[in-house]
Amino acid sequence: MKDNKKIVEVIDAEEKIQQEIRVSEREDHIEFLKNLPAEIKRVDFDDPRSIMEYGHDAKQAISDLLIHTAGLSINEGRSTLTSDMVEKIYSFDDELEESDKIAGKKELPVIGRVKALLTKLGVKKFQKEKELNSYGAKYEAYRANIDAVCKCVEESRQKSLEDINLRRQIALAMKPHLENLQLTIKAGEADYFLLIEEIEGLKKLAANTEDILEKENIESDIKVKEQLALVFKDKLDKLKKVFISYRQQLLVYAEQQHNEMILVTQQQAYIEDQKPILYAQGSSMIFNREQSTRADELAKLNEATNRAYQENAAALMVNTETISDLAINGGLQSESIQTLQEAIEHGINIIRDTQEKLNERIAADEQVIANVNATSDEFEQELQGIDEVLEGLTVKQKQKKLGTRYDSNKR
Repeated sequence: MKDNKKIVEVIDAEEKIQQEIRVSEREDHIEFLKNLPAEIKRVDFDDPRSIMEYGHDAKQAISDLLIHTAGLSINEGRSTLTSDMVEKIYSFDDELEESDKIAGKKELPVIGRVKALLTKLGVKKFQKEKELNSYGAKYEAYRANIDAVCKCVEESRQKSLEDINLRRQIALAMKPHLENLQLTIKAGEADYFLLIEEIEGLKKLAANTEDILEKENIESDIKVKEQLALVFKDKLDKLKKVFISYRQQLLVYAEQQHNEMILVTQQQAYIEDQKPILYAQGSSMIFNREQSTRADELAKLNEATNRAYQENAAALMVNTETISDLAINGGLQSESIQTLQEAIEHGINIIRDTQEKLNERIAADEQVIANVNATSDEFEQELQGIDEVLEGLTVKQKQKKLGTRYDSNKR
């Protein structure tokens, strides 16, 4: 008996706690409804239409806003980078190589003289071919392509900024409607709680009523209210799902804004930082080729000079032998032989001085080359970084497809 009494006491205590919780919850709902803004429409359980249309205005305002703004960021006429534009940036040295091949192509002497004459006379076809194949023309085309790439990047950057502002404006416009819908849902939950409380009270009243007719009326009222409560609960659940979906769309816009800001930063950096580097890199490629050409020309000149020295020395030896024969045969006087000897000694001194100067110049050239190589090693790592940036232009960025803008993550 004592154990049963303790069980009853525990049950009574738990019921008392639950009752206190419900009383506190009821008071909270009543207080919330009392302070509800006037523009928030409450449900009227006596009007079925009020139940069916509950929260419609707040939900429809957000729906209309999303439908109206869904296609605003879609731009069918947008500028895009082509693979050809990107390829021309990192293939400039190959174009210079092709230009050198065309310039160095061997032709029959007659054809070469005719083309040179026609070019000199101003025949446009040959003038244009020569101009287009020049380093200057190649570099201007290279720069024009970089400018075109930067124009596309700048247009994309401006579009990204517009999309960021659009998403922000949509979020600001949605916020009051979302707050209205949230309050509408909370008001509906409060009224639903009070309706369930009313139904529970009617059930207790029916249980304590002895009059059969009155009891039947109460039970009939209970069934009607339970049906209304069931329909309204379903309405509230759907409103909650819609509210969550709208909030998720706001999160999508926030994520898109974040991605667009990253794109804007990268696009700005490319225009401000990479463009001048690409300009300089193109001119450096041309300078390297011109420098190499000048070095080759100088090497050929030195070779020709050395050959001339060798031929002159050989001729001098032949002349010396001839003069010696003439002297022996009595054809020359001793004064002439003395003059020839002095000329030979003077020539030897000139050759010796020339050789010393050549050695000094070779040593100086070797030092210049060593300095250039040292500088090239210092910049090698930075040039590799530039190559990686250029290769990155051909790779499409992979980002999540979010929201209603079908191309916002394809740029």
